[in-house]
Amino acid sequence: MTENLSSDKPTWTQVSSAPAVSRYRIATHPFNEKLVAIATDKAVWISRDKGVSWEELSGFPASGVINLFFDRNTAEGLYAANSMTVWYRDETLSNWIEFNKGLPLQNNSEMEIRYYADGDSRLWISKYGRGVWSSPLYSSMKKQALIADFTFHGNSIQKAVCSVGDTVQLNDLTSGTTTSREWKVTGAGQTLTAGNDSMPKFSFTVPGTYTVSLKVSGTSGSDSISKIGYIRITDKIKKIDSIPSTGTGGAWYLGISGVTVNGLKHGSNGNTNLFYEDLTGQTAFTNLSTDSATVAISPTQNDATWGVSYAKVYVDFNNNGSFDASELVYAPAGKSQGHVFKFLAPVSVIKNVPLRMRVIANRLSQISGAYASQIDQGQAEDHTIIFTTPKPVLTVNASVIGTDSISVSGTVTGAGTVVDQGFIYSAFKPTPQMTDAGRVSCGTKTFTAGIGSITANRTYYVRSYAIDESGTFLSEVDTVTPKTFTIPLLESSAPTYDPATKQWSGNGRINGSNGSVDSLFVEYGTDGKFTTTTQIKSISGVRNQWDSVSVALATLPRYSAVQYRLRAVVDGKPYISTTKTFNSEKDLYAYWTFDETGTTAFDYSGNNRNATLGSTLTRTSDNRGGSALQFDSIGDLATIGLANLAQPFTLMFRVNRTADNSIGNATILDGGSRRVELETWNKTRKLGVQYQNNYDRASTYSAPINEWHTIAMVCANDSIKLAVDGTYHSTFAAAGYTLPLNTFGRNGSSMNGLLDEVKVYSRALDSTSIADAMKMVQKVSFDPIPNAKVGDPAIALNATSSKGTAVRFELVSGTFAVTLAGSAVTILDSGTVTIRAIADGSAELLADTALQTFAIIPADIVGILSKKPGGTLPLLISPNPARVGIDAGIAFTVADPAMKTGSVILFDVVGNQVNRIEFTLNAGVWVANWNLLNSAGIAVGSGSYSAVIQMITTDGSKKSVRKTVGVGK
Repeated sequence: MTENLSSDKPTWTQVSSAPAVSRYRIATHPFNEKLVAIATDKAVWISRDKGVSWEELSGFPASGVINLFFDRNTAEGLYAANSMTVWYRDETLSNWIEFNKGLPLQNNSEMEIRYYADGDSRLWISKYGRGVWSSPLYSSMKKQALIADFTFHGNSIQKAVCSVGDTVQLNDLTSGTTTSREWKVTGAGQTLTAGNDSMPKFSFTVPGTYTVSLKVSGTSGSDSISKIGYIRITDKIKKIDSIPSTGTGGAWYLGISGVTVNGLKHGSNGNTNLFYEDLTGQTAFTNLSTDSATVAISPTQNDATWGVSYAKVYVDFNNNGSFDASELVYAPAGKSQGHVFKFLAPVSVIKNVPLRMRVIANRLSQISGAYASQIDQGQAEDHTIIFTTPKPVLTVNASVIGTDSISVSGTVTGAGTVVDQGFIYSAFKPTPQMTDAGRVSCGTKTFTAGIGSITANRTYYVRSYAIDESGTFLSEVDTVTPKTFTIPLLESSAPTYDPATKQWSGNGRINGSNGSVDSLFVEYGTDGKFTTTTQIKSISGVRNQWDSVSVALATLPRYSAVQYRLRAVVDGKPYISTTKTFNSEKDLYAYWTFDETGTTAFDYSGNNRNATLGSTLTRTSDNRGGSALQFDSIGDLATIGLANLAQPFTLMFRVNRTADNSIGNATILDGGSRRVELETWNKTRKLGVQYQNNYDRASTYSAPINEWHTIAMVCANDSIKLAVDGTYHSTFAAAGYTLPLNTFGRNGSSMNGLLDEVKVYSRALDSTSIADAMKMVQKVSFDPIPNAKVGDPAIALNATSSKGTAVRFELVSGTFAVTLAGSAVTILDSGTVTIRAIADGSAELLADTALQTFAIIPADIVGILSKKPGGTLPLLISPNPARVGIDAGIAFTVADPAMKTGSVILFDVVGNQVNRIEFTLNAGVWVANWNLLNSAGIAVGSGSYSAVIQMITTDGSKKSVRKTVGVGK
């Protein structure tokens, strides 16, 4: 890594903490220099501290990444493309999603992101032989299709130039289909509204600064926007005491063709014979930065004969309705072909209101005075000019408070009447504007405020702003990065197995990275769930080292895919490790029960080694409540498609030989040059194995006709030990033999019989393990239990075993809420209930269980708050079904306003009892574990009491509400 690439001799440092792999694809965030991502051959990693620490973005489903890019419009949005497809993940997603709708799934060659001015940022990808494709970015598609916006209609009306009596028309620029609009204009103590009009008009009678808001709605949702200080209304320009003659008779070609002030030109009717024109209705001449102005007067005829004239210009600086001698700003002694001059307004000039400027041009003589009654060959014109407050000076300073908060201070000096001020900030825009940044409004010209819940290690760009009658002003940009910290690291490592206790342990390690480890847990379960949590109490406090942990996992069900991970809370924030998965049956390579239906025989080891039944192969009853494969045709087979398994291994299966095989051999498993045979060659009827070139190794065991038996073949050290029904039978040589796993049966030499419960281990089982492994697995299917409500009828449970074993039910938790009799659940109270369905084991079957958890919503519960003596204060507790058992809202009202001084107590329940209640009066000490039947109380005097009542649900969650209680004398 280098931070001075532009130097003649860049300095490089090795990022030793990055994952060590053969190749990387690297991406950096355009607006956050600390954010780096790398794609390896099998995973994607992210660093939020410029490579000091790394976190795997788990679950990346692809390999061979060719392109990796951050989306600058997101905090951590990443696109990763390989040769087949594109994947995406950001800070809002817990897993990768396939971002390839409409793309051909092959031949990706290059990927790029382009950002366009209209906001339609796009991902581009090229494909060999299939052109170039593009799509809106995920961040763009997530945005509301409806985005509110508006502007002034036309170009004649601009901000800060409107005056009382003017009509301002706005234009809706909302993107998306709009069905309704709500306009609101507020300011100067007024509120103006307009309905569903795309171009509303507003007339103003009071000068001031106005904020415009627009809310739009449509089929895709709604959106709103407010523009602070968008319209400024000034007083109308004052009428002048006296005006020149407005009559006609002047020469049409001797007038004024235009007046320009500071680059803004007003065209005039020079080609008329009017002596005077009032043009104050045109857009005002406005100088936004200084009090000086440059004026140019253009003649109608631009030639040396008819285009020369004397000129005079007045400005009513004090806005008193007359032109004083001191308000003459231009009056040259001679005449010229057009006039250009500068003038400086006096310090006392009235600012931010429209003032009258008079321009006079006359060919024959200089006009005396301002009213130009003697014009004979020229014109007089009045225009509007506004001198605005100088641009205010703004400062900003941002500093760090902690890992997720910053403080911003600033000043505003030299502004006019400030409508709003504060600061704006952005993590993505180096020069944030009012429309694309977060905003915090502060009410004083010197302010300090904070931003909380922001991301550590991310650079924020901050500007102060102020809005006065002249417009919106922004300071320079300050940058701040919340406190840098190294993310705590959690790693889960391979599990270990103790053969003596047959106990698995989950392993891992944690590095707190100078954070305080508040708690540490291992979470584990089966079938993709984390149902059991064990806290590790030996590691806590501030840690900056790797601490290894190993936790025994409680009794696990056999033949199940188990997953575990570490979860920690460090400095109050949660972190989890990646997940490790293993099979609870040690070294189980594959397990087929054949109890399902259809053409797929599922592998219950969790290793996804499924088999596919051929068209002639059928299932039949295995006489144990399940089913078995029935081989009775010369073409019967099921395809597994696995390579041969090397020694050591153990093969177990149940078999029923239904007839002698007329061909002379009968194949159970085939691998081309290897076979497992129920009957070896030449009609010996002996179980054995076959090598290449029909080279057999036979045991002395022959399976009886029409009898079920369990066979175990343990192959190690070039010999096979044979056990029948758990008893050792014999040993025969098998030098260099590997277990064939391509097909069950063989086209042309399948056995005559039934095959069931095939298990393959990648180790040699001992005699004890063989007897144990011969037990068949059964799976309990437990129908989901729907949530219920207090007062509902009894719930009927339903669960079945894959082997037909009877299933019984056991109440695990929630004894206060329900009773269980057989398969019937009777509801007593609200709460969370867990029930276990159990299929007991036997000499041939392993036991199995399944859990179901459901919630019972409380009915409306009515309690009574009372005083002594007499009087009632009903308490109504109403549940919120949206979050069962967690958020029950509480409200109460005083029913007896004549309540006397005494003890306020909580003593009775009508209906079903709440778990417990706590309450306090006027921020006093909580009265904890308050039972609704408790007759004790809190003594209070007369007055008004602010009471907080808090209900604690059965799982410990809390919900509070504050009310005021009045107690009279």
